[in-house]
Amino acid sequence: MAQVQAPKRDISSKIVTRISANMTGGLKSGDDATGIIQKHASKAIDAVISEAIKNYSTSRFKVYTYSTMTVAQKAATGINKLRPSLLTAVIKPGSTFVHNGTSGQIIVRAGKVYHINADGNGEKDFENIQKAMEDRIAYEYADEKGSAAEKRKFLAAYNKSAKNVK
Repeated sequence: MAQVQAPKRDISSKIVTRISANMTGGLKSGDDATGIIQKHASKAIDAVISEAIKNYSTSRFKVYTYSTMTVAQKAATGINKLRPSLLTAVIKPGSTFVHNGTSGQIIVRAGKVYHINADGNGEKDFENIQKAMEDRIAYEYADEKGSAAEKRKFLAAYNKSAKNVK
């Protein structure tokens, strides 16, 4: 089956749009998408990865420890094609990157490589993971700066998108 690349998502714009549409006054003064993502992505990605591990089969969501991956596993996931500078996410605590590639989509976090195939359900799985990450980042922002009602609204949106990570 031919490998396909999932369409790229403008995650920053989607997060800002959600916050602007659902939080009184939108982004708070001095906040921007980059700062929000930098501050809240780590917690959001951990939450979504936990959902994926719990809900996806091991054939759909493969988890590797980077330091013990074989050459064949690195080739199969496409991680061997990434620039070495990106792989600092494997070493540096708290670093993460999400890569939308032709052989699959990968999330590298805390020494782990999470791989989703690019064919079959993989493209939809990755889109669901991205949407859940966006919703979780928006929730983390609202949890810090929103009212109780806004926090509940953003948490409900995250819980809804997290149910699609199945």
